[in-house]
Amino acid sequence: MEQTTAALYVTIGLLIAIVAGLVFWMIRRSRRADAQREATARQHHDETESLRVAQAQALADARTQHLSAVAASRRDHDRQQASLRAEIDAHEKLQAAAVFAAARGLKWELASRQQLVTACEQAGLDAVIATNIVFAPNEAGAEPFCAQIDHLVVTDNVVLLVENKRWAGMVFDGIHPSTKLPGLATVLNDSDLRPPFAVQISRTSRRSLKIRFAENDDSPAQQARQQALRLREFLRATMAPPLVDTCVFYSHPQAHVVTGGSYTERSMTTVMATPQDLPAVLTAAHTRRPGRLGADAAADVIEAVRALGADLVGVGRFEVDYVSPVRLEYRIPAK
Repeated sequence: MEQTTAALYVTIGLLIAIVAGLVFWMIRRSRRADAQREATARQHHDETESLRVAQAQALADARTQHLSAVAASRRDHDRQQASLRAEIDAHEKLQAAAVFAAARGLKWELASRQQLVTACEQAGLDAVIATNIVFAPNEAGAEPFCAQIDHLVVTDNVVLLVENKRWAGMVFDGIHPSTKLPGLATVLNDSDLRPPFAVQISRTSRRSLKIRFAENDDSPAQQARQQALRLREFLRATMAPPLVDTCVFYSHPQAHVVTGGSYTERSMTTVMATPQDLPAVLTAAHTRRPGRLGADAAADVIEAVRALGADLVGVGRFEVDYVSPVRLEYRIPAK
């Protein structure tokens, strides 16, 4: 009995020892597993943190490179913009200088050129307005010299030479001033004036006036007629020269012009015009002898004066083909 009890105690003790060993082993195993999990977790955390840091660094590097590239691109863009701006400024300065140089020869005719173009447009004409025509006439026995024509209006029907006079004040062309203002006879002896002539009375200061007499060869009408004959003779060397009609244009907007309307000598008529009646004068010149010139002859005249360096402005069907580098409203800048 005692042996059996002892054996039972021994068995129970062994079982307890085995259970205790199993429990201890399981605890140790659990602790090892926990430690391994903790180590794995720490490793994962460390790796994750390392990746996060690396990614953040990579993003920071990429951002720095991007910002550097953007800054470099902006600097390059700014340099290109500055270079382009400099080129544009240089081009605009050169263009302005070229236009100024071209306009300098037209200085006194810029305003009247614009008036002629506007008048042709108002009259509905297909025309080319040539300005500042300079050529050397071939006159036997005369010293070489240059002639200058203010304007030439060319249509299919007419070549009209326009002598521009930008005279201010009162202008009497072919009309004796004393016949319009009898009181002038006391200070102005005009009884001996014979056509062609023109008289200008203008103010030079608040208290003084100037009187200009232009007679015979100095008269505007005679100047226009002489220039027309010279141009026709000059063209004879390259073509059958057309007849050239003549017009004196008193272009000053504030002038008071008194005229008989025209001056005729040896079947050659010179018409007087003011800004108000210029469209009607141009229309009358174009329609007076329809078909006298013709499109081919008109083109020949235009090309002849183009070769002389004339400034050309087209109106109507000529508008696209003849464009001046000096715009119509351009004026010589004040110093």
